[in-house]
Order: sequence, then C-alpha cells, then structure tokens
Amino acid sequence: MGGTVFIIPAIIAALLATMSVFLLNGKGAFLIAGYNTLKKSEQAKYDEKALCRFTGRLLIIISPLLLLVPIGIYFEATWLSLLGAAVLAGCIAGAIIYMNSGNRFRRSGPEMPTLAADSKAAPWNARAVIIFVCVVVAAVGIMIYQGGKETVVTVSDSGIQIKGMYGLSVGIADITDITLIDKSMSEIGAGSMERVNGYGGFGQALKGQFRSDSLGDFLLFVQSETPPTIRIETVGKSDIYISFRDCEKTEQLYRSIISMR
Repeated sequence: MGGTVFIIPAIIAALLATMSVFLLNGKGAFLIAGYNTLKKSEQAKYDEKALCRFTGRLLIIISPLLLLVPIGIYFEATWLSLLGAAVLAGCIAGAIIYMNSGNRFRRSGPEMPTLAADSKAAPWNARAVIIFVCVVVAAVGIMIYQGGKETVVTVSDSGIQIKGMYGLSVGIADITDITLIDKSMSEIGAGSMERVNGYGGFGQALKGQFRSDSLGDFLLFVQSETPPTIRIETVGKSDIYISFRDCEKTEQLYRSIISMR
C-alpha cells in the first residue's frame, strides 16, 4: 500500500501548482470560483490581476500542505496529518474571509459589492464555506486518528473483546481454532485483499471487513506489514486476524487467548 497514499494528493498538488503559475502572472481568472460566474459588467469592477495573483499565492501555499497529510500517514505520524489538515483549513478559511471583507479587490469608485453579487450574502457564503471546510477537515482528522490508533484487545474468561473502530466481542464458545501465523497480513493476503467495509490505505493499519479470493470474507485488526499475525476461526462467522506493531505484543496476546481455552 505504502506509496499509493501519495498518488491522489500529489496529482492535486501538481494541478494547483500549475494553476498558480498562470494566476501569478495575472491570468486565468476563469479558474477563480465566484469571480468567474459574475457578469462582465460586474467583473469590470474588480482588479482582476490583483485577484489572480492573490489566488496564485494561496495555491502555492496550499500545494505543499496537501502533502503533509499523506506524509503523516505514510510515516504513521498522526499528529503531522492532523497538523497539515488544520493548517490547510485555516489557510482556506482565512483566504475566504480576506477576499470577502474590505472590498480589497474592488477598483476605486462608489461602494460596490464584494466578489459575490449580493453584498449581504457574501459574508454568509464565506461563513458557510468556512464551516463546511472545518467540518470536513475535522471528520477526516478523526477518521485518520481513530483508524491509525492501535487496536485494543482484552481477554477474559468470557471471551475476547476488540475495542475501537469496527470493534466486536467474541465468546469462548464461538472460537473453534486459534493460530499464530509467522507472516504479515500482506503476505497472507498476497496483496489481493478487497476492503468491503473498513479502514485501510492509510499507513499499515487495516480494520474492518475485507475479502479475498483465497481467504473469503474476514475481519482485520492488523498492522499489515508486521508479522506474526493471529488468526481466530469462529463458528459460522468470518475469521478474525489481529497483529500489532510490536511482534512481542502479538505473541503475548496469542498466549493469553490460548491459556483461557
């Protein structure tokens, strides 16, 4: 999975950087949302080159920030992904506020509306976009944080409880076999795993429901590149695979499960 996490963000960053070249030269105003939908008579009220250059500088800042999220995911530095997402949201929100206040890009003359055709609607439009951006960034941040956290597994006389994202409980009576496989989940699945309803593609963490031709349907709570892996077979349910970043922790969990049977 490794480097694939960079593909989409890198493509978007490259496109934004390319757009910024035109905008910094005072061209490409048709790329600016809000301005490009105004009538020609309304566009004439604004300093198009200044608006283009401002947007170009914004894109230059945003382009590298987009890469902080996948870099944090790749190196399993959740804080870096969250920082990148937060700074990105802050830049976008700040730019929207700046562009929609003070008539900054208006040519000199009588009082005129901001970039939105309706001067009263502009601040509300800006706030709506800011709120939307913040909500999306917060949702993505929570997903990355929760998905990247190592699974917590507790063992008791009643069974096994897997806590956190896609967690579940497995009773002792439901377990038919437990195996410690001296391979990582990537090796076991031979790279053919398909995510059905789960978290994956970000770093090594895989959680939730997956499927492959060789293994059928199964549940994962693993660090995909780290051996060994515990396989728990259950009555009438999907097999469960568990592994941690620390191989000793995986082996210790295996011994704990075995000792209670």
